[in-house]
Amino acid sequence: MEKMWNGRRIFVLPKNSYHYCGYDNKYEETITGYTYIRDPEPGDHLDAPVNYIELREDVEILNADEDGVGVKWGADKECPIYYSEELEELEEGKGMKFAKKFNTFEEGIKELSEVSFSAEQALTWQTGCLPYTEEEAVKNLALNVALDRPTANGVDWDACAIKISAFGTEYKTGGGMTFGWEVVLGASPMDTFKGEYIFFVQHPNGKAPAESTLRKSATEHGWAEKSDMMVGLEGATKFI
Repeated sequence: MEKMWNGRRIFVLPKNSYHYCGYDNKYEETITGYTYIRDPEPGDHLDAPVNYIELREDVEILNADEDGVGVKWGADKECPIYYSEELEELEEGKGMKFAKKFNTFEEGIKELSEVSFSAEQALTWQTGCLPYTEEEAVKNLALNVALDRPTANGVDWDACAIKISAFGTEYKTGGGMTFGWEVVLGASPMDTFKGEYIFFVQHPNGKAPAESTLRKSATEHGWAEKSDMMVGLEGATKFI
C-alpha cells in the first residue's frame, strides 16, 4: 500500500515482513531484492524485520503479493527497505493520541478533565478538587503513584505511573489511560516559553475505538488525533 509519511512517498509492507540483503541481486546499474513474510521467531537470524520501502525516483516495485514484495533500485543508492518503530505504532494505532494547544495551563487542565473522566479522577483523587496550576497537578499525580497501594499484601500495587521533566508530564492510570501535557517551545534558541501547553490523552488501546466514549468526547471538544511525533514537534519533547 502506497502512502505519504513524513513528507516521503512509501510502500507500507505487510506485518511480519523481513529482508535479508544477502539475497539481493546486484547488477551493473541496478540492484533487486525482495521482502518475505514469516512468523517471528526468537534467536539470531540473518534477516531483519522491515515495514516500508521508500519510493525514491530510482525505486521500482516489481511485484507485490501475499508472499512478499520485489523491488529494484539504483546500484549507486542505498537499500530503500527500512524498519521504523514510529511507522509500526502509527499503523497499529499505538502511537495515536488526542491533543489540543492551550494558552494557559488552567484552560488546558479544565478541558482535559471534561474530555476524560479518568483524567479528572486521577487529578482530583488526592484533594477532591481539580488543580489549576502545573505545580498542584504534578503533586497530585505524583502522590497517586507513590501511594498506589490498594491492598495490604502488595497485590495490584504500582499500577499507575508518571514521567516528569521540565518539558512536561505524562501520567498513566491503573486502567491504562495515558494523559498529560507538554510546554510549547519554538525550534529557535531565541524562542521562549510563554505559558502555552499542549495537552494530550490516549486510549489504553492506543488508537481509540470508533465508538469509544473518549473519541466522542475528544471530537466534541475539538481535540485532534495526532501521532506521538506530531505532538512532540508541536511541544517540547523534540528537544529531548
